[in-house]
Amino acid sequence: MEGVEEKVVLDRFIKMFVELSECERKKKELKEAFKTEFGIEPEVITPKKAKRTFDIYGELVKIVDDVMEATNKIPASEDEYYILVFTATYNEDNEEPHDWILVTDYSLPFLRKCTGDYVYYVCINVKRYDDC
Repeated sequence: MEGVEEKVVLDRFIKMFVELSECERKKKELKEAFKTEFGIEPEVITPKKAKRTFDIYGELVKIVDDVMEATNKIPASEDEYYILVFTATYNEDNEEPHDWILVTDYSLPFLRKCTGDYVYYVCINVKRYDDC
């Protein structure tokens, strides 16, 4: 009976090695895709997403305000600030490849690009200073 128990335990942990190594491979691929497209290192890397955020300040705030107004969105108020979120994900929905486009539908404006394997986003987010 001990041989069966050992096999069950070994199978379980071998499967865990395979699953975790697959996760590491996906994270490495996303990190490289992110670096190639954006030219910067991501801050957060998971098997599904690589991401980095930047606070927007100085003269760039006025530019983002203008983008918000041009896309019929409300610019940040005095107690709010902008961040840009750069994201890379796998193209799991098999979206057709396209170059950068501006999306202004229902949310804040964002840019999206799709290659055969990856989808890239640059999103404007508005945060409240109270949220810090």
